[in-house]
Amino acid sequence: MKSKIFKLAILPALIVLVITFVIISTQTSTSTIVIAKANISSGTIITNDNVNELLTTKTVPTSNVPEGVIKSTKDALNKKINVTRLKGDYIFKSTFQEAKTELKTGDVLIPVEIPASLKDFIAGNSVLTVQTLSNSPDVPAQTIEDLTVETVINVNDSSGKHIYAILKTTKDKSVALAPFLSNKSYQVIVEK
Repeated sequence: MKSKIFKLAILPALIVLVITFVIISTQTSTSTIVIAKANISSGTIITNDNVNELLTTKTVPTSNVPEGVIKSTKDALNKKINVTRLKGDYIFKSTFQEAKTELKTGDVLIPVEIPASLKDFIAGNSVLTVQTLSNSPDVPAQTIEDLTVETVINVNDSSGKHIYAILKTTKDKSVALAPFLSNKSYQVIVEK
């Protein structure tokens, strides 16, 4: 009789113990998620060169992990940001699109280095004007308008950090702009 009472007392205690353990373990377990380390403009492509500057991971309780958030910076590589992200924002799968550009016949892509002071004002689909500067009477200065930004990329090399706007334009405009790009004889003007 005593063993029966003992079993009836122990069984509910074990059930309560197991339930308590499950509740505590779900509340204290953590997951790693990806957040923005810095402000990221729409149109930016996440590459091996800039991933550590733009993204970082954060540990949060598993119960607080939103659906669709990415959990590894590797999941963001070679993808283009669709929506501007601010420092500390969670990075969701829906934030990205594959970094592919469709060119029509006659369209070209051309990289133009932009000053760091303009980087927060230029994103994918921005429209720029480039005013070329000429030191030679043989090559007159030009204003090249309606240059559409396809994306913005950061490049680190031996000479430092550079920010480039990849512009989608016509072949004629790119040919007119090319001589001024090599010696950086131009000014970038943001239209919209």
